[in-house]
Amino acid sequence: MFPKNKGFTSIRFIICSIAIMAVVQNLKAQKLTSSPYSRYGIGDIYRPYFSLQYGLGGASAAITHPAFINVSNPASYAWADLTVFETGIRSNTNRIQSSLINQWTNNSTLGYIAFAMPFTKHWGFAFGLMPYSSVGYRMFDSQYNNNLGTVSYQYLGSGGINKVFIGNAIKIKNKLALGFNASYLFGNISKERTIFIRTLNSYNSYLKEEMLVSDFHFDAGAQFKTPVSKSKEWNMTLGAAYSLGDNINAKYTRIAYAYSGTTIKDTGLFFLDSAGVLSIPQKISAGITFDKGEKWIYTIDYSMQNWGDFRWFGNNDSLQNITQFVAAVQYCPERYAINNFFKSLQYRMALRVANTPYVVKDTPINEYGITFGFGMPLRRSRSTINLGIEIGERGTLKNNLIKEQFINVNFGVSISDKWFIKPKYD
Repeated sequence: MFPKNKGFTSIRFIICSIAIMAVVQNLKAQKLTSSPYSRYGIGDIYRPYFSLQYGLGGASAAITHPAFINVSNPASYAWADLTVFETGIRSNTNRIQSSLINQWTNNSTLGYIAFAMPFTKHWGFAFGLMPYSSVGYRMFDSQYNNNLGTVSYQYLGSGGINKVFIGNAIKIKNKLALGFNASYLFGNISKERTIFIRTLNSYNSYLKEEMLVSDFHFDAGAQFKTPVSKSKEWNMTLGAAYSLGDNINAKYTRIAYAYSGTTIKDTGLFFLDSAGVLSIPQKISAGITFDKGEKWIYTIDYSMQNWGDFRWFGNNDSLQNITQFVAAVQYCPERYAINNFFKSLQYRMALRVANTPYVVKDTPINEYGITFGFGMPLRRSRSTINLGIEIGERGTLKNNLIKEQFINVNFGVSISDKWFIKPKYD
């Protein structure tokens, strides 16, 4: 006789092992963005949403589901009743436009991995690994100077910050949940600028800055869930999350020199592993959700983060505070439909409107996106295969700026099962 679900257990183990190795490898050489706007601050902030939240446009403050992990509000871990494993592939296709360029870029990576599990009926636990921010740009510009002639500029940026987290949550009287995440941020960011001057007897200039980040970061959340109909078919969830504003320890290296060909004239600025801090701003999010079990989910979500307070080694990068509003819905005709595959799918749609932290030439850079997605349940299981597609736009062509039109894709797997219980035999 054989253990029940032995084949599924083996597949589950293989998927987890491959995902762990792939995520670790990707974080070593990640390139999650090709946006010129990642030149500012610590780059593009990674949206920390897994399969369900991504399909809902990033709504997360008031989202609870025992078969999915919601790292954006750690209070959600308290609702877990089985062990959940989640991983996903992220892909970004970006059309970058300006008065001088019109090009397409694409980046794909295995973007996150996380586990959640219940310790007791009222205590949940989660841990995982994911990016926090990403830098990736290659830009060129030319200007005419009356004294020097044509001066060309090259800007290069790479790297990013990663996050490993561990979280706990408790549930009080089956209605109120409180939780927190303790995260470790690590990684490096490199930015280079080269100025080429073609006039005789002139020297080119080169500047390189590197930041090595390594420190802890904390966030917390709360959720309140209660029935709102006499039949108790409909539930309401109120949620809020708060990420502390922290001074993150970092080391800074800066080198600048003038050169011609292979000859360096002099080194003007040089700092090696100078200790300092990055001031990561606080973030607040809140939301409300109405759900009818698996059949209907309606949610709205609002978040803000004070990137105007961001500092790196005492310098201000002229960023602004950001806000984001999301409205989303999920519909599942019949979760456990046997004879109709399409009835068992979870259909998701969302609208997201945000202003980014970037201000260029006194022009705020705004962003919006429309998300479509679905969750496909695996037979005789709460596990799902999920796809979320966001189509949107960021920036403007006004004031000779850059506009990006993007298609973001998240392909995720959520495996929910009794992982650590000895199997029974027939």
